[in-house]
Amino acid sequence: GMAANAVLAFAPPGVIGYYAAALLFLACNLNVALADVMIDATVAEQTKRRPELGAELQALCWGALGGFGTFAFLFSGWALEHTGPRMLFACSIGSSACAAVPGALRWLGEPTPRARGLRLGVRDLCGSVWGH
Repeated sequence: GMAANAVLAFAPPGVIGYYAAALLFLACNLNVALADVMIDATVAEQTKRRPELGAELQALCWGALGGFGTFAFLFSGWALEHTGPRMLFACSIGSSACAAVPGALRWLGEPTPRARGLRLGVRDLCGSVWGH
């Protein structure tokens, strides 16, 4: 997502063909979709731990999405009119980077598969995914 936004923001006009632009737009959309799936999975996991807070957690997530989404929609219209679409893609680089922070800093509490040197064994990875 960050790389696709960077290419769309900083590539000279006319360099990106139609098919390449379509693939870059798809990568941008996947970036948003993966963050949404990560949030939904975290909400589901936390709801298993504390079922009595499930509704509140879901409301918090949707409320934050709606509140910040409204600000983003208002800002994007103004920015598109005054700076053009490249500025919007440049701003999206920062939001893509923010979505990577929880995973990069291990805030999600995921178990780490055992490592053999610098390589992770396929058996270890599959075992950690399917619980074997």
